[in-house]
Amino acid sequence: MKTVSKHRAFMLAVLFALCLACLAAGMGMRYAVRAAGTAVETEVKSVEVNTDASGMTWFTLSVNDYEGQSNYNGGDGRDAVVERLNALNTLSHIYFDGTSLSELTDGSFAGVDMYINLWGRNGAFSVNKIAQTSIEVKAGCEFPSFAYASGAGDTVYVTEKDVVFQNTDGHWDVQRPVETMPALTVADWKTTWSDDTTQIMIMPGLGNLDAGGYVNDNAGTYPVDLAQYIVIGDAMTENGVTENGRTVREIVAQNQSENTYSGVKFPMTVGDVYSPVLIYGGGDHIEVYILDEYKAQGNFTLTIKKGFTLTIGGVNYVTAEDLVYGYVTAFDGSAMVNAWTRFYEITWNVNGTETKQFVADGTVPSFGGSTDKASTESTDFTFAGWDTEPVEAEANATYTATYTESARKYNVTFMNRSEQFEQVSAAYGTIPAPAGTPEKASDVQYDYTFSGWSATDGGEKLDELPAVSGEATYYAVFTQSVRKYTVTYKNGEDVLASYQAEYGAVTPAYEGETPVKAADAQYTYTFKDWGTVAATVESDAVYEAQYTQTVNKYTVVFMNGTEKLAETEYEYGAVPAYDGAAPEKAADVQYTYTFGGWSEEEGGALLDQLPAVTGAATYYAAFRQTVNKYVITVTFEGVEKAPAELTLEYGAALDFAQFSQDGYEFVVYDGESEVDSYTVTGDGALTVKYTKAPDSGEDQTPGGDDQIPGGNDQNPSDGEPTGCSGALAASGIAGAAAAALLLGAGLILRRRKQD
Repeated sequence: MKTVSKHRAFMLAVLFALCLACLAAGMGMRYAVRAAGTAVETEVKSVEVNTDASGMTWFTLSVNDYEGQSNYNGGDGRDAVVERLNALNTLSHIYFDGTSLSELTDGSFAGVDMYINLWGRNGAFSVNKIAQTSIEVKAGCEFPSFAYASGAGDTVYVTEKDVVFQNTDGHWDVQRPVETMPALTVADWKTTWSDDTTQIMIMPGLGNLDAGGYVNDNAGTYPVDLAQYIVIGDAMTENGVTENGRTVREIVAQNQSENTYSGVKFPMTVGDVYSPVLIYGGGDHIEVYILDEYKAQGNFTLTIKKGFTLTIGGVNYVTAEDLVYGYVTAFDGSAMVNAWTRFYEITWNVNGTETKQFVADGTVPSFGGSTDKASTESTDFTFAGWDTEPVEAEANATYTATYTESARKYNVTFMNRSEQFEQVSAAYGTIPAPAGTPEKASDVQYDYTFSGWSATDGGEKLDELPAVSGEATYYAVFTQSVRKYTVTYKNGEDVLASYQAEYGAVTPAYEGETPVKAADAQYTYTFKDWGTVAATVESDAVYEAQYTQTVNKYTVVFMNGTEKLAETEYEYGAVPAYDGAAPEKAADVQYTYTFGGWSEEEGGALLDQLPAVTGAATYYAAFRQTVNKYVITVTFEGVEKAPAELTLEYGAALDFAQFSQDGYEFVVYDGESEVDSYTVTGDGALTVKYTKAPDSGEDQTPGGDDQIPGGNDQNPSDGEPTGCSGALAASGIAGAAAAALLLGAGLILRRRKQD
C-alpha cells in the first residue's frame, strides 16, 4: 500500500511540474492576481467542517504544495503573514449562505471570527466560520501558496470556475449535476494483496475519480461516506437476505479500540484503525481490502447500497439501487474457483404478497411457490402467467402474477336411476344441462321416454333446473307407452310390405302380389310360402319368401378350328369331358403340331383341366408345336474339302465365317446366285468357291503338308466327313469357339470383296 501511495505522490509531482511548465509557456489564466504574484489554476475539490468547538471550515485544492502546518512557522512575523493573506481576494469570493466572508469580518487577525489559516492540516486552507446551508467559491478566488504565505515566493492559486457545496446531514457535497451511475462492476484485482488479505475492485468504468485516499478515517473525501454504503455479509439466503450484513463503517467502528482483528494485524496501518476492512480510492476505482481472518472461508457478499456516490468529471454519479455481488465458490469444469458474480433482486408479487429472491447474473429466475388464488363463492381465478415473461437476470426486476377470472364452477351430477349418467362443471349462476339425454331401456311391453329431472330419486319432475349456486344432484324422470313392433315381409333384400302392431296384437297377413325370384345360373325358382308366421306380435319380425329350386342345364361344344367335334348337355356344376378321337392339326413349313388339350378360345392358352359347368361353353383343341429342321448341303470349289451337311432349324441364319480358309478368299453361291447371307426355310444346297489370296506364298498351296483340308490331323474316322466338312458335320452349326476363329477370316473376305 505504501508503494501505491508513493507512486501516486510521484504522479502528482509530475502533473504539478507539467502545470508549472504550461504556466511558464504562457498557457492559462484568465485572472490577474490582485496582489503581486504569479497565478496558477486550481480547483476547490472538497469542503470539510470541524465538528468540534473550533468550527473550522477546510478547503482542499486540486493543487497542493503544503507540507508545513503553520502560516507563520518561519520568515516574517504573524502580522506580515496576515497582511499578505488579506491582500488576496479570498474572502470576497467565498460565500457562506449567500454572504461573502468579507462582509462577515473586518479582516484583522485578532478578536474577530474570520481569518485565513494554513494551520493544522496538510494540503488545506481553513476559515473560522460554519455555514448553515451552502458554501460557494466564485471563479477567480485567490488562495496563497505556502511560499506566498510564508514570504518565500509569490505563487497564488486562482479558481477557474464557480463551485457550490451543499450541507447534507453535516456532510458537504459539491453541488454538481447528478446522474445515475450507468455501470459498476466488482472483481478481484488479485487473489490476495498479502497473505492475510483479499483485495476487491469496485469499478464504475467512467474515468478517474475526483477524490482519492483512505476512506476509513476520512468520510469527507468523497461526496458521501463510502464506508456507510459498502456492506459486507455472509452468504446470501434464498430470499435475498444477506446474513450478518454490516457496513464497513460499522465494522471499523466496532474495532476502533485496537488495530488488530482476532489477533491478526492488518498489513496497512496508515492513519486510524483499518482492521479488518480498509477502503482506498484508486485512480479509476475503489479498492476494498478484507482480512481473510474476517471472511476466511466459504461464500460472502458485497453490497453497494443505493446512494453510493462518486464524482467523475464534475458529475456526481449515484447508484439508483442496491448492487449485490456474491463471492461464489464454484466448479468451473476443471477446479474450484472463486468469482464475483452480480446478483439481482427478483420480486415475485402473488396476490399482493411479495417474495424476494436473488439470482446470479444471466440466470433465468423461476418462482418456486404457489401461484394459486382462492376462489370466491362466484368467481374462480386461474394463473395466466407473469405480467412479463421472466428473462435472464441483468437488472432488478419485479414479476407480478396475473389471473383470468371466470365464474366459479360447481359439479352438478345427473343420475339415471342408480347409475351416474353425467357430471358437469357448471358456472355459478348458470342453468346446468348435461350434454346428452338419458335413456331407459324398453322392456318387451313398454317403451320409456325421458321427460325431465327430479331433485330426488323417484320424485316429481321439476319444471326447470335451478341456477347453480353450489354442488347438486338431479335424477332422470321417464314416461312409458305400450311398445309397437314392425312386421316385415321381404323377398330377398326387397321389402314387399311392412306393418306396425302393438304388443299382443294378431300378426298382420301379407296382402300383396305373389313374390317372384329370378333364376340364377344354377337354379330356377318357384314361390312356396313365408315360412312359420307367429300368431301374435311379441317383437319385431321379418318373414322371408320361401322358394323351391330346379337345377339348370347347359350345352358344352368341343371344336377343332372350325370343325365341331362334339356337343353335349350338362347340369350346372358337372365337369364336362370329351370322349372322341384326339384332334389333329397338319404340319406347316415351320412347325409340326401335337394335340395337348383344350382352350377357351381359338389359339388361346392351354387349360390344365376343364372347369365345372356354370353356363353354355365352347372349348377349342390346343396343340403343342415343334420347330422343323432342314438339311443344308455345302460343297467346296478351289480347295480340297469333302461336302458338308448342316442340320438347322427353320429360320436359323447360316454363319458364313465358318467357311474361311487361311490364304484364300471365298464366295458363297445359292444355285447360280452369289449370296452374302442365308436363312433356313427348307432343305437347300450351297457352293463355296475359293480363290487364292493375292499375298499368299508357295508354302500355302492348298493341300500342303500343314494346310491341306482333310490332312493327317483331320482324317475322317468311322465314316465322318474330313476337313471343314467333317468339323461342320461333327458340330452341326459351328460352336462358339470355331465361330470365333472363323470370324476374322470372314471379315477379311468381305473386306477384300468390297475392295
